[in-house]
Amino acid sequence: KGNIHTAHYVNSKVDASSWPPKFWKFHLEMDDGCRVAFIAVRRFERVKLLHDPPSEPPVSLLGFDPLTSMMPLEGFVGLMRARKGPVKGALLDQSFCAGVGNWIADEVLYQAKVHPETQSCALSDLQIAAVHHNLRYVVTTACAAEAESDGFPKDWLFHYRWTGKKASKTADGKTISFTTVASRTTAWVPSVQKKTDSAL
Repeated sequence: KGNIHTAHYVNSKVDASSWPPKFWKFHLEMDDGCRVAFIAVRRFERVKLLHDPPSEPPVSLLGFDPLTSMMPLEGFVGLMRARKGPVKGALLDQSFCAGVGNWIADEVLYQAKVHPETQSCALSDLQIAAVHHNLRYVVTTACAAEAESDGFPKDWLFHYRWTGKKASKTADGKTISFTTVASRTTAWVPSVQKKTDSAL
């Protein structure tokens, strides 16, 4: 919360008009009057003060950031080839790439036309290139919209997946299925994300 030039995120379930906002756990006031609040509605979040964050855990244990430091394709191919387990699990692994959550992983794989259970090490060169491209695309597009879903492309899986695992369809009428991959509920489109032998 601060001046008009400060980027901010406001959770729609939190009344930001009162200060500090409800569910605050930590807040700062800067010398210039700018105020920052850390809100933890679900209490999963943590604040940790470190001397040199980039070189200390947990920050030092994070993988590349697809928004600010996307790994070149050649390195990405090498990392994927070295991994065991499903590609969705790789995308969710914060030590592989930082900041990718469940819906982003599903969107990346839908846009890349890759089945979420495909083993990372068994992906073709074209599939890895598609995952790499769409990882960057989905993250940059979501951030450019400041995570406001109204600003996401209308054909994204995101808009049609929130049905409580009930049958749904994409913007163009394709069936969305739900399964569990890497211990997470996974939305995918069988007609687009074909299962290969390596994904069985």
